[in-house]
Amino acid sequence: MGAVFTDAMIDAYVLQTDPDFRARIDFMAKVKALDWLRDAHMRGTHFDQHHRWLQNAFS
Repeated sequence: MGAVFTDAMIDAYVLQTDPDFRARIDFMAKVKALDWLRDAHMRGTHFDQHHRWLQNAFS
């Protein structure tokens, strides 16, 4: 769903986007996901579960 939603969002975006726009969205999603994983580790909250979710999200 993530890629489909992202493509639909870009198609509906009113302003012109540059060719690297999608790549930057994908990169920032991965950066934020790593931050989320780091936060889960620091809090000690089900790190393995969060890690599996991220593996599924980016596979």
